[in-house]
Amino acid sequence: MPGASGCGWTGPTSSRRSFLLRGLDLRSAEQWLAQAAGHEKVPPTDLQAEYILASRKAAIRNVGPPPVPHLPTGIPGIGGVGRWPY
Repeated sequence: MPGASGCGWTGPTSSRRSFLLRGLDLRSAEQWLAQAAGHEKVPPTDLQAEYILASRKAAIRNVGPPPVPHLPTGIPGIGGVGRWPY
């Protein structure tokens, strides 16, 4: 895991989201962090842990609720398809 500061990300309040990890890179970094945390000689730095955590938080924020389908309701003005016979 390279140092997070080398990629341009400057901390958990950084607005440079394009530097955050996503997808497989994020999952790999999380696995590395879990394994490296127990390493006595060279544990992960605080910045590396913050970088991975900020990436996970951003990934969670980017996952919104599923879209609601636009279904016809049969009520004029709602759904836009159904019409009441007058």
